[in-house]
Amino acid sequence: MLGVFFAVATWAYLVAYGTEAAMATAADPLGGFLVSLETYVGIVARDIAVVLMATSGIALVLASQNIAARYLYTLAGDGVLPRSFGVAHPRHHAPTRAAAAVAVVVLVVFSLPPLLGIEPTPTYTTMTGSAIMGLLMLLTLTGCAIVVHFRRHPDAELGVWRTIVAPVLGTLGLGTVVVLAVRSRADLFGGNSTLGTVGITVLVLVLMLGAGYAVALRRRRPQVYARLAAPGGTGPAHPSSDITGSG
Repeated sequence: MLGVFFAVATWAYLVAYGTEAAMATAADPLGGFLVSLETYVGIVARDIAVVLMATSGIALVLASQNIAARYLYTLAGDGVLPRSFGVAHPRHHAPTRAAAAVAVVVLVVFSLPPLLGIEPTPTYTTMTGSAIMGLLMLLTLTGCAIVVHFRRHPDAELGVWRTIVAPVLGTLGLGTVVVLAVRSRADLFGGNSTLGTVGITVLVLVLMLGAGYAVALRRRRPQVYARLAAPGGTGPAHPSSDITGSG
């Protein structure tokens, strides 16, 4: 559904500008988008789009922060990461420490470009490209894990479609997107192919380090590794905590 939305939006943009003019607006995609809205829909639609983009940006940051805090909180509670991050607030039962740690990391990362005098736009574009590429890799690996799981543990009640056909099709589709993203890494990383190669290499190394750490846990701390595969695990100090907020 999301792919269809992007395809329709791209088609409308090309119709508005024409192929050559659309390529010329690539240096300022946000400005070109707003200008096209104002030209073909009106100033009110442009202003509404600005508000929607601002609020959606805030929602994206909050969602990303909450998701990262959730993972940190859960992994710390299972003993994979330092357990101090898996302690919930005594009153609100929120993952305060995990949320604070994630907030500090985000603040440091986003403060570096202005502090070092680096041009922010290409830097943040590179960060966005890295995040997108990392997410695509994780989704593809997740698809592979689903296929392997049901190969080892067949479930007749779920049916062939949900256990074999759909996971395989999804994995192949995601794998194709990853290949296309790697081939177009220059566009994904702010127009710099070398930077794209370095970024993808770093992502692969991080994935390999994570896999190596998992193997080490299985050998040296099997009880911790077993909790990773458990449906609920032992969990953090407050497993019923509401961790959708950072309070």
